[in-house]
Amino acid sequence: MRSVAQEGSEHGAERTPAHRLDRRGADGSTARDRLVEAGHDVAIYNRTKAKTAPLVERGGTAVDSPAELADRDVVFSMVSASKDLLDITTGDGGVLTAESRRRC
Repeated sequence: MRSVAQEGSEHGAERTPAHRLDRRGADGSTARDRLVEAGHDVAIYNRTKAKTAPLVERGGTAVDSPAELADRDVVFSMVSASKDLLDITTGDGGVLTAESRRRC
């Protein structure tokens, strides 16, 4: 697994795609924005597609389902309830159930 390189790091300039599953709107937006501004490949899923617009305007990518993030090295999630976490991870179309996910 590659790690996210910090600006000026001795580890070089390799950047790991970072992704976030979002069910609560603006929570975590500062961290997300900083990742985009630092040049990381950031994608976001939100049940309300319009809420992904600010990220897309800054250079990020919106995806239509959590399953589209299954091949990524790093996934952040912000949800308000245990059921929501189960839905986006192991539910229908969840990030951990996608057939295309990378196997370690």
